[in-house]
Amino acid sequence: SGGRPLPEHTRQARRLPSSGTAPTAAMPDENVTEGLSGSKDGEAARQKMQIKSFTAWVNLHLKQAGMAVENLKTDFGDGIKLLRLVEIISEEELGKYNQNPVSKFQKVENLNIPLKYINSFLKEIGIRNTYSAENIIDEDMTLILGMVWSLILRYNVADISEGDKTAKEGLLLWAKTKVEEVSKGEVKVSNFHNSWQDGLAFNCLIQAYRPDLVQYQKLNKSAKVDNLNHAFDLANDKLEIPKLLDATDMVSMRPDEKSVMTYVSFFWKVFAANKRKKIAAERITNVLQRELAYRDLMEQYKLNGEQLGRWIKLKTDFFQAEPNCNSQAELEVEMKKHVMEYGRGEKPTKLNELNDLEALHSSITSRLASLGRTFIPTEDTSLKVLNRWWEELTYAEQAYEANLRLKLKNLKRVEYYIKLHHSKASKLEDWLGDKERWLGKPADAAANGAAAAPPADADETPPAGPVPRKSSFVGMLKSTGSSFGNRAASPEADGEGAKPTMVDMKALEKVASPPTPKGQRASKGVKVVPLHDGPSESVADVQAKLNMLTAHNEELSGRQATVPEL
Repeated sequence: SGGRPLPEHTRQARRLPSSGTAPTAAMPDENVTEGLSGSKDGEAARQKMQIKSFTAWVNLHLKQAGMAVENLKTDFGDGIKLLRLVEIISEEELGKYNQNPVSKFQKVENLNIPLKYINSFLKEIGIRNTYSAENIIDEDMTLILGMVWSLILRYNVADISEGDKTAKEGLLLWAKTKVEEVSKGEVKVSNFHNSWQDGLAFNCLIQAYRPDLVQYQKLNKSAKVDNLNHAFDLANDKLEIPKLLDATDMVSMRPDEKSVMTYVSFFWKVFAANKRKKIAAERITNVLQRELAYRDLMEQYKLNGEQLGRWIKLKTDFFQAEPNCNSQAELEVEMKKHVMEYGRGEKPTKLNELNDLEALHSSITSRLASLGRTFIPTEDTSLKVLNRWWEELTYAEQAYEANLRLKLKNLKRVEYYIKLHHSKASKLEDWLGDKERWLGKPADAAANGAAAAPPADADETPPAGPVPRKSSFVGMLKSTGSSFGNRAASPEADGEGAKPTMVDMKALEKVASPPTPKGQRASKGVKVVPLHDGPSESVADVQAKLNMLTAHNEELSGRQATVPEL
């Protein structure tokens, strides 16, 4: 911490493999430029190349603060530019510092602020040693370059990842993959020095993302300087990647690994940024498509829910109404239609729609839940309301079916009673016809006799208005009563020794005659005409027949009165 750090080559040999700072001697290459590999001149040339590239990197960032360095060895001495560099690349404020340091103490104070920050992440990037203010004040170029490389490694290389590789290995894998894709394997990349010396790898890397700028097939492999300058100019002008490398230095010596790695890391950042933009655009597109898909699903749910709700309400109202059927045949047709069309066709279809709606609701809810959102449908399309309406529909349907069955049962009973009534009425009409014919024979004879006899009172004035017409049956009864009266007046008509039978004609007239219409005088002196000269029925027989006919007439009237009720 306070003593002098180890020499650069010793520190490189002791660094962890993950740091990406292994010494040049540990990475032999068959294409090393002859005479410069391990010589002092070669080390000096690589350090010179490193100073150029690191200075360009530092100025690229200090330009944002309106600053620049010309000599890394001396320009960090007061600590101000180093502090501003660290603040810019880290995007953090490091605190107050002496803006016009004069004494060494003030300079050391300024240097300790950024160095403390740098030393805090060295272990994370695999560097074991630390840096002090004395290293910079003493103008130790090796340690100053090492410090700048630590910043490059932390902010340009450490965040790079490709596949399962990170930092240096990830950057190398990325470059190798892109160059070989473009060249179809003709250009090989295996390191960060000689693989880039002819300039083809740089041009292939540009073509991988901007094929409109370069076609490596048109380049001459032997024209290394031209190829390098072509790539450096395109990168600077079209991609805004600063020229950190010199084409002549790249060709005249083995390229410095750290310098090449720093330069290639800019390509990764530019193209990775484009890739990130592309990925971000794809994500935005995916989000929009997802939201549109969710909106379509919710619109579909709303539409299906509203249609199903309307159908449930219409069917519920239909089932709650009285069936419009007035006959057994109509009811049977309605029952068949209800079972075949509704029970086996319409209802199962709508039940499937309700199940599909529940599945759609579950799908939308689960998808939105993964985003921390909830799905709240309208009240009329919520599953709770639709299920309640479905239950009400089921109850109404059951009541409707029970009503149909009850009405069909009642109609069958009514039709049975009607048939029974018609049967009995027909039998009664037949019986009445028979009796009328049976009683009609003597009535005809009485009618003939009555026509020959004069009226009892010639001076009797006919009643005003129409005379009520007596039925033939009533006339027969009166004629029969008259014959009984004549027989009572002439007892010899029944033969010798016969006892006369007396008939209450007034009672018979009262029973047999129809009521006199209002405002009309009753006829007087009804003449009793004998029906025939032969033996006649007794009063008891006639009375019995009259009673029987009256009873049947009352039964017929009672049955006729029940017809409207049925």
